[in-house]
Amino acid sequence: MNLITQFLSGLNTASYILLYCGCFLLAVIITIVCSKTKLKLYPLIPVFGLLGGMLAVGYVTIKLELNAGIGILFVLTIPAVIIIFSCFGIEKLIDKPKALEKSAGVICSAEGHQWEPTEYACTTKCVRCGKTKVKHQFEEVSGSCEQKCSACGYTETVPHKWEGCKCSRCGQKRDKGHVVSDFKYSDDDRKVSFVCSICGDVVETKDLFDCSKKEILSVINVPGFQADDEDMLCRYLEKKGSKTYSRGVTDALLKRLTDTQIFDLVKAGKIKGQNQWALAEAADKELLNKLCGIDEISYVAQSELRKRDNIEKEKHERTFCPDGNPHEFGEEYTEQDDMGPKGDDDLAAHVYQERKCRKCSKCGYVLTER
Repeated sequence: MNLITQFLSGLNTASYILLYCGCFLLAVIITIVCSKTKLKLYPLIPVFGLLGGMLAVGYVTIKLELNAGIGILFVLTIPAVIIIFSCFGIEKLIDKPKALEKSAGVICSAEGHQWEPTEYACTTKCVRCGKTKVKHQFEEVSGSCEQKCSACGYTETVPHKWEGCKCSRCGQKRDKGHVVSDFKYSDDDRKVSFVCSICGDVVETKDLFDCSKKEILSVINVPGFQADDEDMLCRYLEKKGSKTYSRGVTDALLKRLTDTQIFDLVKAGKIKGQNQWALAEAADKELLNKLCGIDEISYVAQSELRKRDNIEKEKHERTFCPDGNPHEFGEEYTEQDDMGPKGDDDLAAHVYQERKCRKCSKCGYVLTER
């Protein structure tokens, strides 16, 4: 405290006034800095105001007699109070949120742009917000998937216009969308090449008998089709066996052969084993009767004939009475058949299966449907 007193007593009046004004000037500067930046230095404002007041008190008590300096102290304190409250008022005024002015973009969004032409042919610009808009006058370029602006010459690509596997604009091809309506058969390697009717390319090449029934028949039945018919029949039956062969394909292959050619194939052992059953099932009744006279296939042919006769007999019995007149069936009823115990345990519960029956009132024949 003595040091401060000694410092203040050594100052002249001009220095007091300079320090006094400097304190309040710093308060004003802090207020301005805080308004322009995010610094929170407002607590320093009253500090500098208090220092100004202390300087006023010090000047009066040190340089002047207390009684004589009361008036001067009052005069110096009033500006200090005014400056301090003014600084706080400025602070609140600066911190008060200002009404947002509408930007040009907001105005354009609400009222629309004001477009005006630019030095570029297809470009316009909004004089308010500066946004630009490009609107070309495109025309298709013949023979390509491009369009060109007739005003500025700008060119851009457009999506292909696919018609199946080929673009109708530029002629480019792709690996999907083929339309197969033609084929080429080579008897040398026994393969079929399927040709696209749009682009003319070979889409797929595979063995004839790896094709579907529809594809095989489309190849065999085409007028002028030339192939080793005997070899084709043998290969087909060998490849498909008696389980997966198609009766329609087998019948088509048989029609390409004479009965003598078929007999020779059987006698030579080229159609044997399970393939004989496939041949017998596909053969008509006339050919089947002839095959019964060939030792190599007689058993198979006779068995097929008996199977067909049994089917015909059962069909006749289900339709006609023994006297040849149609059945007269009564109302439908249900019967249960004991299918035996469930599983391997004889003591287990039995399984029953229902069947629907109708009985002929004339001959007593029971028509059963499961």
